[in-house]
Amino acid sequence: MAEPRDLIDAAHWERVAGFIMRENGLDRAAADSAVAEGLKFLVRCATTPGPHSPTPEEDTGWHALMLDSRPYMALCDRIAGRYIHHEPTGQGCVDDGGSFCSSKCMSNT
Repeated sequence: MAEPRDLIDAAHWERVAGFIMRENGLDRAAADSAVAEGLKFLVRCATTPGPHSPTPEEDTGWHALMLDSRPYMALCDRIAGRYIHHEPTGQGCVDDGGSFCSSKCMSNT
């Protein structure tokens, strides 16, 4: 797998990390980690049969990436050849480290 910072350009990374800092009250290191984990989750969704449920940190990064929809769509196309959908389950997170959270990824295939 490519390094997360190699998956999106620096300006896009800055927008996503900045959003996470503002909206989630996280410091720069935590925001950068969330962006990286969100990108890793997206790659896992693209390359491994699923559905997959994100950890809380992955979910923070993934949601921030999705909100910038045009670059997100292009990223999905580039790494998966298809759009990776978000499908909320409404179940919340269980106390197991976050492996079953309130959303999952689904491909449109």
